[in-house]
Amino acid sequence: MFDSTESMFAAFERDRDKVVTKTVAKYDVSAEYVQRYIDHLYQNHRKNPRAFAYFDAEMSLYKKTLDYLTLIRKSFSIEFRGLDVLDVGCGNGYSLRALAELGAKSVFGLEVDQGRCESCKYVCQTHGVNAEVVHGSILDPEIVLKLGKILT
Repeated sequence: MFDSTESMFAAFERDRDKVVTKTVAKYDVSAEYVQRYIDHLYQNHRKNPRAFAYFDAEMSLYKKTLDYLTLIRKSFSIEFRGLDVLDVGCGNGYSLRALAELGAKSVFGLEVDQGRCESCKYVCQTHGVNAEVVHGSILDPEIVLKLGKILT
């Protein structure tokens, strides 16, 4: 969508609404989601020469995750709206964010990798997703007990 970080931020400054509208049309994601991500880039990545690449990658990967969960929902007649959902191996949080957008009442993530766990927490917070993310393994009895307390 952009060929450089400078052109991306210039477009944001020139006509933010147009960028949001084009992004929503290209990736079929919510305008609110795009606005939050633009704000995040503006606040945290102004000096990063690769920020424009993050924008396209973020939109593309999030859209793929949302499409996948929508396919699951339709194929198996699963409605996420109103459910408490646990994502084991939540990685960077794309599924948690997509599940929240699909109407999950609450989303919980479990990630064995500490770095990914922290990244997931940060990403969910950045995008306004109220997610409980726990570092650990589903094979650890203490984690299972902790998750049981969170989910009840």
